[in-house]
Amino acid sequence: MSIDTHKHTQIFMKNFFRLLIAAMALMTFVGCEKGVVDETSEGRLDTPKLTYSITGNSIIVAWQSVANAAYYTIQLNDGEAEKTELTVATFDNLMYGETYKITLVAVSIDETFYGNSKPVVANITLPERVIKQYEEWFSVPATAISNSGRYVVGAFDKHGMVIDIDAGTMVTYDTHEFYDISDNGIAAGCYLVENMEGEAACFNIITGENTVVNLDDMFPTASMSCLTAITPDGKYAVGWVWDSSVNFYTNIYGELVPITYDIEHNIVGVPAMKGDILYGQYLSGVTLAGVTPQRELFGYELSLTYFSIMWDDEYTPYEYLHFTYDNDYLPTDALGDKNNLISQSGRYIFGKGFTMVGGEQSFYPAAYDRETDTLFSMVGNGYVSAMMDNGIAFLNDVPYYLGTTSYVVDTNGDIMIQTPIVEWLIAEYNIGFLQSLCILRKSLRHTARQYNYTVGIFSFESAYGLSCLAVAFCSDRAGIDNIDISLFVR
Repeated sequence: MSIDTHKHTQIFMKNFFRLLIAAMALMTFVGCEKGVVDETSEGRLDTPKLTYSITGNSIIVAWQSVANAAYYTIQLNDGEAEKTELTVATFDNLMYGETYKITLVAVSIDETFYGNSKPVVANITLPERVIKQYEEWFSVPATAISNSGRYVVGAFDKHGMVIDIDAGTMVTYDTHEFYDISDNGIAAGCYLVENMEGEAACFNIITGENTVVNLDDMFPTASMSCLTAITPDGKYAVGWVWDSSVNFYTNIYGELVPITYDIEHNIVGVPAMKGDILYGQYLSGVTLAGVTPQRELFGYELSLTYFSIMWDDEYTPYEYLHFTYDNDYLPTDALGDKNNLISQSGRYIFGKGFTMVGGEQSFYPAAYDRETDTLFSMVGNGYVSAMMDNGIAFLNDVPYYLGTTSYVVDTNGDIMIQTPIVEWLIAEYNIGFLQSLCILRKSLRHTARQYNYTVGIFSFESAYGLSCLAVAFCSDRAGIDNIDISLFVR
């Protein structure tokens, strides 16, 4: 019995080992199939060799092509990885002084034979931006500054100018007037060669490419047109066209018609009209004066008076901003002035408001916070000439372009407190007294919103007062002429 048991045990063990060996052989076979692939494919694609360069607040990365790669994925920080078949990529409009992680992977043309490369990671730190505390530019009056604070544009009497603050250069043009500029250098305004009255146009200050907006089909009899604002990405602009003929659009909007321009797709549009205009019988025009990064549209309606208006987008009829009227439907209080402006983010509308009693208008400095639906009515006979997105408002105490003393109001606090701009600059930015002389009696027009510094653009008519002050304090050897001092930078 024991012998038989022993034999059975031997037989079982022999069979067990045979099965074990067979299983090992099978596993080896399967493993070898995969191993062959590893051997022939060398496992993964080669890791790309990455190089980079920094220009201003842009990073340019490049790498050599990797054999058997179908494409590459490149990722900035924790953003979405983008596919590219190129071997170069550019990241624009970055923040100075910040560190950015760029991850690059070569993706295999056939992952059955070649695995994707190991990711190559580069941590790149942009240098701190060095801004001159004060600089004077003698040129065409400035009209706008890019959201990044790098570019300043201007327009006056069929001339234009562009200042590159980073490069410290200024270029003037006798073919364009410029009213806004994007962060990537697309200037919006009008072209003055073919039509000396001006045609809406975009000008790339980097490449020199000029694009005149084709309005012939929509406005064949238009006498002039202009682009007044552009989004920070340079893909969308707004403006107006002047057409005294009676066609479809002028019949609705009056002689002044708002237009939008999709630069990327070369499409011209006319935004939706409001259906219930109270003073339609007086309507003579609607225009666009600004656009937010989200493509919200800002402008004004010219009917019984000027009314500031806003479109959520070009397909939604516009709405009045802070508009009240009496029992006779006459306006009593409203934001209203053709020179009102919108802050860079689109949060604030600023300039002038008005009250109307007995048909007589009285104007006051005003700023409207779209986020909180709050109107700030400020003391004085002037206007709010610039508005920062942190709620800081700059006031001038006389009508446009006739500046004497500018004031600063913090709308986050008591708006009745008006601080002379010289005191505010000394307190906030440690600007010295002699430097302050150079910006006394100036009218701030726009402010940049990024990089935690302020850029103000001033009116040019006030230079005479500056000259007198400078000579008084520095003697007649000051060497200051009564010419435009367009830019203050901190």
